[in-house]
Amino acid sequence: MWRAWLSVLAISLLAIAGLFEADGSLRLKLDASAEALTETTQDDKVLLGADERIPSDELLLMLTVPDEWGGADVREIADLATGIKRLPGVVKVETPFTTRIPIVEGEAIDVATLVDRLKLDPKNGRRWIDATFNEYLLSGFMANQKTRSIILRATARPATAEKPAGSIAASAEIRRFLAENTRYSGTLTGVKVVEDAIGEQILRDIGLVLILSAAIIPVVLFASFTGFLSVLLPMMSIALALLWTFAGMAVAGISVTLVTSVVPPLVIALTLAYSMHALCAACDSEASEPIGRRLVMPLILTGVTTLAGFLALSVQSMAAIRDFSFAGSMGVVAAQVSVLLIQCYG
Repeated sequence: MWRAWLSVLAISLLAIAGLFEADGSLRLKLDASAEALTETTQDDKVLLGADERIPSDELLLMLTVPDEWGGADVREIADLATGIKRLPGVVKVETPFTTRIPIVEGEAIDVATLVDRLKLDPKNGRRWIDATFNEYLLSGFMANQKTRSIILRATARPATAEKPAGSIAASAEIRRFLAENTRYSGTLTGVKVVEDAIGEQILRDIGLVLILSAAIIPVVLFASFTGFLSVLLPMMSIALALLWTFAGMAVAGISVTLVTSVVPPLVIALTLAYSMHALCAACDSEASEPIGRRLVMPLILTGVTTLAGFLALSVQSMAAIRDFSFAGSMGVVAAQVSVLLIQCYG
């Protein structure tokens, strides 16, 4: 028995050491970027359109013009763009353009319509587009009653080792500036802004799963087996399986992504299933053999088949699926070892 608990302690210490770098920072990383979900070869990048993505240091700001306004004053938009350019972390703000291009008569047509005209009649199409911009801009407005949005494109200072925030810090400054200095309501987006929002959502979802598991599983276990150890030992097995899985991911360089974020609930479910087998075996008073001897082969066999299922995904071309395959395999092994050491031999 003491050897099993000593093994648990040793594995847990190694797992904690694997979770952290030498400088004390967490080795397990969160990666919400699009690259984390795709293969990194050049052929796949071209296939997936990666070369045409918006640069990560660019921010798009869409300003909404209220219905009661006749339009947006060009001078006001220019002053707004100048103010944004002076903000810390912003290096450039490009000339504003509208999501709808108004024609000379003061109406509005979709951009696609002008593009189609240009294709059908290149000579006159170019003249129509030039006249559309020049005539309407000279009137002093960027939007009329049918044009409700204006877009500014800002370029943030690239992130560095000293200032890793980059466009995230610039977006915060732009939001603060808009709240204090303009009457327009705006929506700000960009590659890093979206990635930051996705990362926060991933962490919230994982935290919610852990909280709900910690709240519901003990109640179910106590209602099923009515014993303190029948709750404590499975919960210890689940906690250690999660710790060991996260440590294995960190050492293997597997980040937490949209795909691998489903590994924690899988580990919880597998560990709980193995624990239920151990608890049922412990309740069998007629059995003469120890629990460990009765369960070791059935648990190993079920674990091997589950492990084979996860490893079958390792041949996929998508990097995220391969990472999920390896992380899930680590979770299967961690779940089995924790249940065997704590509930069968502990």
